[in-house]
Amino acid sequence: MSFKTKCNAENLRQKLLNDYETGTICLGEHLLRLAFSSVDDENIPALVDTVYKAAEELC
Repeated sequence: MSFKTKCNAENLRQKLLNDYETGTICLGEHLLRLAFSSVDDENIPALVDTVYKAAEELC
């Protein structure tokens, strides 16, 4: 799944990694990829919420 971000995707990737221990992939200035194939189905909503929370804090 990819997210188009308002802020810099690399900065968001680093925030997710450092503050939330969540690994993502930066695909460009405003595109962030979230790979969740190894995440249990019931944990995916919380993972997506974490991405939005970090983006709100950063942007």
